[in-house]
Amino acid sequence: MKHKKVTIICVTKNAAAYLNACLKSIEEQSTNDYEIIIQDGGSTDGTLDVINQWNDKIAYWVSAPDNGIYDAMNKAISHASGDWIYFIGADDRLFPEFAEMVEHDLTDPRTIYYANVLLKGNKYLGKFSAYKLAKHNICHQAMFYPREVFQYYQFDLAYHVYADHVLNIHLFGDSRFSFKYKDKLIAFFNDAGYSSVQKDLNFQANQKKLILKHLGIWAYLRFLNRERKEKK
Repeated sequence: MKHKKVTIICVTKNAAAYLNACLKSIEEQSTNDYEIIIQDGGSTDGTLDVINQWNDKIAYWVSAPDNGIYDAMNKAISHASGDWIYFIGADDRLFPEFAEMVEHDLTDPRTIYYANVLLKGNKYLGKFSAYKLAKHNICHQAMFYPREVFQYYQFDLAYHVYADHVLNIHLFGDSRFSFKYKDKLIAFFNDAGYSSVQKDLNFQANQKKLILKHLGIWAYLRFLNRERKEKK
């Protein structure tokens, strides 16, 4: 089966120091079956100069105020023409196995494929179960979402830090979609980003309800048991 086009979405805000290296890592991929979309939040530091240098390689870009990273992602998705959606931070980098995923593994339009990223020098995070997803999120930089996902979902702006974790929890419990892990290292993930240093109080308040509703009773009970042990 012929591989499909991937839309690579990069949300930026004052990322001039990093963006060129990120875009270079995309250009160096052995596949050309992708498009790049950049949704900039109104940078004032030279980011737009970098974008203009890559203008002929970018399918769409805009610089305008937004209501945070997930609002920017939602806006970018509306301009995507790819069969798959992939998100990368301006301070992240793609590895060669990204192209292998694109060329060989993206075959089922109702499967969310995910792989590994390099985090602090280590391969992260491996295959997920419902319980593992209850505890940890799958990195955006490890995931390829079928375009069809976003016919049903958007990032919920009520969760200003962990809307991607909420989306993945919803999808794990949605019988229309499945998750499939591939043991490939596809990106370097810089964990100094927004979601790594901020708290999401709304997510903390609703996490257990989300787990019970979408990940099932056993994941919920194991999560509660782990929580009780940690409080001792």
